[in-house]
Amino acid sequence: MKNTIVYLLLVSFLWLVSIQNLFSQTTTYTLITKYSVKDASHFGKDHGLQVNSSFSWQKVTVNVETLQSVTYNQLICSNNSPMILYKAFVTSNSTSLNHSANDGTVFRKGFAGIMGCSTTRKTDGKEFVKNNSLSAAYWIHNGDNWRRWHKPIDVKITLTLEGSLKLSDVIRIKTPGTSMLFAKDFVKQKDYASSHDCNENNTGVCAELNKVRSIPDLNKTDVIIQAHRGIWGKPNTNQENTIGAMIAAKNKGYKLLESDIMPIAVSNYTNPGNTSTFGVPGDLAAFHDFVLKRYTSASSGFIFNNTRSFLSGLSLKKPRSESLGTEKIMFFNELINYAANNNLIVCVDMKNLESKGQGGSCTELCNWQTQERKNISLYNNLKYAINSTPEAKLKNIAIKTYAKYDDLKAALTTGSNAVSVAKFDKILWAPLIAGNPQWEGTNGNYDVNKIQKFLDDWFAHNESVLYYETNFFNDFDNKTSVMLNDLFCFLDSDGNNKCGNVMEYIYNMTGRRAGIFSEEPVGGKGTVNRWGKWGIKNPVSDRRGDHLWLLKQPFFKHAVITTDRPDQWNQLKD
Repeated sequence: MKNTIVYLLLVSFLWLVSIQNLFSQTTTYTLITKYSVKDASHFGKDHGLQVNSSFSWQKVTVNVETLQSVTYNQLICSNNSPMILYKAFVTSNSTSLNHSANDGTVFRKGFAGIMGCSTTRKTDGKEFVKNNSLSAAYWIHNGDNWRRWHKPIDVKITLTLEGSLKLSDVIRIKTPGTSMLFAKDFVKQKDYASSHDCNENNTGVCAELNKVRSIPDLNKTDVIIQAHRGIWGKPNTNQENTIGAMIAAKNKGYKLLESDIMPIAVSNYTNPGNTSTFGVPGDLAAFHDFVLKRYTSASSGFIFNNTRSFLSGLSLKKPRSESLGTEKIMFFNELINYAANNNLIVCVDMKNLESKGQGGSCTELCNWQTQERKNISLYNNLKYAINSTPEAKLKNIAIKTYAKYDDLKAALTTGSNAVSVAKFDKILWAPLIAGNPQWEGTNGNYDVNKIQKFLDDWFAHNESVLYYETNFFNDFDNKTSVMLNDLFCFLDSDGNNKCGNVMEYIYNMTGRRAGIFSEEPVGGKGTVNRWGKWGIKNPVSDRRGDHLWLLKQPFFKHAVITTDRPDQWNQLKD
């Protein structure tokens, strides 16, 4: 009982922290660029930040500092640490470029050209940036380091947003010594994280990843087909999520595979008091349902509490049939090994434990009704997936997620079974915007600003993104349909307010593709839910199976299509 109380207090604390973070969030963007110290010495008034947002927020800061690799011993009194050349911030809407300097080490030119170093001080005037610029410029002509400084130097510009502000709310930034900067300039277009195996690599699976991450011709219909659970569904062919289905997809030329991944061998899914084992899987399987009955030889039972040994002995049913075939359940490591051996990419749709029904209507897994509990399962499953995969094969994986990057990294690299930061940095993600209460406004409709804030926060880590996943159902419901409205805006490099739907916005800001799960019925029964129950979707409210309608949506002809019917989509490609 004591352990249960401690656990519930911990969950409550984490929930309060998450709520607090929602309102005190800090997002940081970095940019490496050239800085002309000589130009900066001609200090002008046209500098600072221009920010516009109707939401309350705390602060926007821009900081320019030299890279540590630059040598400038004489410049700053034999100090080898980075030198701050410029720092400014604004704390409210700014309709024109302005700034306040804060906590800057001010350098001044002394008698007979000797540099003197003053103490750290605050100033709301221009002295901070002016003196730093003049100090650096002095050494262009007079110091022994002039050969190093007479050309533009590499600097790191850091943009920090505090509170609810979005990157797209930052209109323009001007620092002495640089050209005018816009929000898009702070989004890495093509890079990977420096430690990712595909950084500056275009061979093997990296070549396939690069095709997904870029659009070579905006005038051409160029959808990327992602084979959902492989190639399966026709009578006497492969069953979903099997190695045979993946081989069939590979033989048809598909390089991007998608699979549901379920936790198995979860020994403790009822006792939250034992936090080290609660919701921790013993393995992972490529499987869609919680129940085994729908398409295995088991007459009852669940997948999540059975062992790999038991599950390996089950046979799978033939497509659209109650008779058994020869295929077996595929496990996560088998899928990743196959992908790695064939230069394929697996997009992981990681499943977590969740209840059947809510409150008094709950009948199964009733310990897993809250989002906090679902996250416990999800993060445990992701930890297992990443930790159990050899580092060399992590480049074959992308993971779909509703979470923010910073939340993912914090959750996965801490606590029990933590993932090392080195391994975490080798993962690519597919941030997911689909039907979810987190996008709702006060009236229940979906709020464009919340969707855009989620995307903008991910843009700070665009190097870790394979593509951005959307999931709109129609063009009229004021929920997911808002993604099709031209309400996603930013100021482009010509100073024009550029607006488009969510897919256009993603590409214009990041160079990445957007995607969607078209979810066509693959048989007369329609589609099945997590508990093995079949249902027919209403084609009016859910138009994702209408391929021609999807292709008519602006910019959709470049999407990543997660589909059960790649044969149909192929007929629509140029």
